[in-house]
Amino acid sequence: LYEGQGNDHFLEQEEQRRARAHIVLVEALTLEIRGHEALFAVLTEMLEAWFEVKALGEQASQRRQKHVLIIIRQVLETLFGELAKQFPLRGLWKTLPDDREKKLRETLFWQTAISVGFTDFPQAWVHVKKNNLQWVCDQTGSNISKLQPLVVATLLCASKHQEHPLRSAAIAFPDFLEKIAQVIDLGGAGAHAGETAVVLSDVQSGVKQTLCIVGSLLSLSM
Repeated sequence: LYEGQGNDHFLEQEEQRRARAHIVLVEALTLEIRGHEALFAVLTEMLEAWFEVKALGEQASQRRQKHVLIIIRQVLETLFGELAKQFPLRGLWKTLPDDREKKLRETLFWQTAISVGFTDFPQAWVHVKKNNLQWVCDQTGSNISKLQPLVVATLLCASKHQEHPLRSAAIAFPDFLEKIAQVIDLGGAGAHAGETAVVLSDVQSGVKQTLCIVGSLLSLSM
């Protein structure tokens, strides 16, 4: 009897978190976010996990906090994967210099960021190699897990399309690429169990920044 009551209470709390997540998403990103089904699902999962951590406060375990960061990374993978369907990346890597031409490649990345409207190109991404870009550009499946190359490829794509959402984001937030880089770094911290301790304020910041990134790239009002 008591076990059943405990399960009922757990399921009730879970349902309340899910309902709350849906309300927050619609308030932050308008009803249109529901039309992006895969993204809406993973955003809901992110907020549910965050609400659970927030309720526990400083008592929340590292495992729970890092779980939120891992989902944040999944949100970005889903978001940029969706953009890649709208603005295909295939073949973009072919114009890049070979990997041994490191300085030339870095200069091209920086010039591309400036041409799209950003103030700089994140230092964390200068190591992205041509073969990694080839993989994300020509990947035919929907599961694109190489996030940094995917974002860099999206930037290259934006340089060729005046209507690309990254251009609008650059107008509103010239340091937008740095914001994305910071969130990716947080997601990386979540993926490395036991190596890097995370703090509650970073998790909260990651959630807020992720909602901002999604809203900016999908042109959904915040």
